[in-house]
Amino acid sequence: MTNQVRYSGDAGSNGPASHRRRKRAKGGAYHPPPTVERKVTVAVLQTTTIMFTVIYRWRVKPEMEEAFRNAWHRRTEKIHAIRGSFGSRLLREYDGTLCAIALWPSQEAWHDTEPPLPDDGEDAATFREAILKTLPTLTMQTVDDLWRLPK
Repeated sequence: MTNQVRYSGDAGSNGPASHRRRKRAKGGAYHPPPTVERKVTVAVLQTTTIMFTVIYRWRVKPEMEEAFRNAWHRRTEKIHAIRGSFGSRLLREYDGTLCAIALWPSQEAWHDTEPPLPDDGEDAATFREAILKTLPTLTMQTVDDLWRLPK
């Protein structure tokens, strides 16, 4: 028998319709239609590094955007060096909203606010002053990671 798929209505079909048309063999014994065994390969997705992702979004005063971006840059570098984040990327949406995608080793690491960032008072104040509106923060766990970042 070949491993061929035929659909109901095909000549010599082995689908459900042909099952209803089968005649009983001599002596009235019922013989079900032959079955075809198929091997199925299932791909398992594995992530080598489980990461926690946080997405921040802000509407910033246009005249303070450069100061905001500079403060964001300095603060993000400190957070990476002191608190162990995997870094962050600042993006601009088409409507001008700024969006940062930050990667952390875990949710616990993200929640940890110690140790405090050194010399952060001025940057924190600039950051707060520049923001018109903070949009809801999104948090999520990485389930698969196919980013291929150029070197």
